[in-house]
Amino acid sequence: MATSIGKVFERELFKSFEYAGLLPKRITDRTFLSGNRILSQESEADFWVFDTAKDNLCVALVEAKATKNKSFSLEKLKEHQYEALLAFENEHKDAHGFVAVNFYDKDNRRNFNICYLVPILTWKDLREAMKKRGRKSIPLAVFETDENVIKCVRIQHSMFDVSGMKRVM
Repeated sequence: MATSIGKVFERELFKSFEYAGLLPKRITDRTFLSGNRILSQESEADFWVFDTAKDNLCVALVEAKATKNKSFSLEKLKEHQYEALLAFENEHKDAHGFVAVNFYDKDNRRNFNICYLVPILTWKDLREAMKKRGRKSIPLAVFETDENVIKCVRIQHSMFDVSGMKRVM
């Protein structure tokens, strides 16, 4: 059975958080029985990420997405995920919501594979700006040039440098 690029990205992101000295916890989808079938309901995000090195506990809620395109479709972040990240961000000064976006080359992942961590309030602004322009996606160039977006280059073989996230948290 082939593993999806999205699941590979989630595993690499998890290892990246650990390597940066953060404490990630996977959020599993909810499962329940309905008659004689097991059904699943998507969670609002993929990870809780804790920064315990500070005096106050800082927590991030992170949803990870991957794309082989040179733009990221706004529809990939589901409305319930967007609302949950936004609500979490507004909950407390040490609570942060992030969308992690992985751009990769489908033919050669080693050729081009980069991650961007987008604070949810920045995501909100980008989303509104793209919709005003009649766009249904955010071009890669926007991720590369927006000063609030955290660029996470690939380090070692299967991790990204997510240390910029610690500065925001």
